[in-house]
Amino acid sequence: MNHKVQCNNTKTWDSKIDLSVLTLMYIAGSLGVIDRELLSFSFIIILKYSIVIMGSLYFIIQYIRKYYRGDGRVALSFQTKSWVLYFLWILFSLIVIVSQSYNGYLPLEGIAYLIFNPIVFFIVIPMSLTNPESTIIKASFYGSFIYLLLSAFYEPINFGSFYTGVTYNPNSIGQLSVQAAVSSFCIFLYTVGSINKEKRKTFIYLMFFIISLAFIFLSQSRASLMAFLAPTIFTIMIFIISKKIKLRKIILPSILFVIIYFLSLKDFFEASILGKFNRYNNDNLLSGRDNIWNMIINDITLLGHGPNYFLDVINKGAHNSILEVFGNFGLLAGGVLALFYLASIIISFKYAILNRKKPFFYVPLMVVLTFIILSMTESMFGVVGKSMTLVYFNIIGLLIFRKLTNRTISVKN
Repeated sequence: MNHKVQCNNTKTWDSKIDLSVLTLMYIAGSLGVIDRELLSFSFIIILKYSIVIMGSLYFIIQYIRKYYRGDGRVALSFQTKSWVLYFLWILFSLIVIVSQSYNGYLPLEGIAYLIFNPIVFFIVIPMSLTNPESTIIKASFYGSFIYLLLSAFYEPINFGSFYTGVTYNPNSIGQLSVQAAVSSFCIFLYTVGSINKEKRKTFIYLMFFIISLAFIFLSQSRASLMAFLAPTIFTIMIFIISKKIKLRKIILPSILFVIIYFLSLKDFFEASILGKFNRYNNDNLLSGRDNIWNMIINDITLLGHGPNYFLDVINKGAHNSILEVFGNFGLLAGGVLALFYLASIIISFKYAILNRKKPFFYVPLMVVLTFIILSMTESMFGVVGKSMTLVYFNIIGLLIFRKLTNRTISVKN
């Protein structure tokens, strides 16, 4: 009996450490958006990749410790369930390697896509977590919401102008806000349907959600608002259709949200984001992004121009993840990445339908939709990318691979 209690305590402690390390990795993922007046770019890059590498090493050690057989081998803890996603990722990685080699660069990024990302982000981290969906979405919330708290202390909130907080532009604080809003909403949905002590956290996460939503309004980022609305509405529809939540359980939180919205958020929403839509006509609705996109499309080649294309030629960011890949690595790589995005949406929707009995069945779909919508107007993709990129990669691991039970692992190995 004492041994069983000790084992449970050890698992609980391990889970807390896993959550803490993953949160630090997600925080590191977004260090690149911090205002350069706060931290120098070189220091940010060193700190970002040091934390990600150390966190990766921690999870590799955890994976080995968890699945070590005792005969010098580590058991396989997973089984491939989506060969389509796996094939598209490998194909994309190989094309990037060819593109970089063709343009005269060492194919380090392509090799990282081929080896590092699948092993660490797709397999090791998700398969090391006891409750992967829960841990990933909680780490996503903590790793983004901390930037909102720091911003509130660093820059006084001003409802009459674009808000940047600790970041260097409003779109960056908008991205972090939508990540915090979507993540807190996922946890809120879980607590609403919970019958254990987690239920007491319902109103706490509702307030976190409202605060995150307020920061989206503060940023006046239309892309962030769309990235929040689409997956949230879609997930609510899935809940209603599948009867996963009783209406009476959300009446009180809904009333509270409506009251807070009309008292504090309505006027600002209409004056900021909604007003921004009204101020822009069809010619400048995209804030000049269409001019950049036209330049990229006109320059498209089969294997791209190399990783310095935007620095040397465009002199601006792509503001679109797929077009960024088009410019750097070519039409082939961008086309495969677009197919990968589309496949991840379809498979995450299938995952939600097939796993309706799981408490966090909707998390992969919400993460995938949020990341891809953000990717349409911002550069989100990379070996590490940003915080939301890391969350997306970890969720992709759950969509590609199936975590095996201990009994299955013993038989399989």
